Amino acid sequence: MALQERIAVLERRQEVRREHVRWYLQASQALIEREDLRIANLKAQLEQANADSLSDRRRRVVAERLAELEAGSS
Repeated sequence: MALQERIAVLERRQEVRREHVRWYLQASQALIEREDLRIANLKAQLEQANADSLSDRRRRVVAERLAELEAGSS
């Protein structure tokens, strides 16, 4: 009987270890997913900033061309 009890204890310890590993993997995956979202958000912000910057440049060029046209027509 003592051997069976010892085996039962060892099996329970092993199951507890497996549960801890599963929890750790899930927590790690959640952290990775959160970091992936953060990176994607920063990339989107960078793209938007670049697009806004490009739009600002385009507006300046159009304004300069308009000013040139207005200056040439007077």
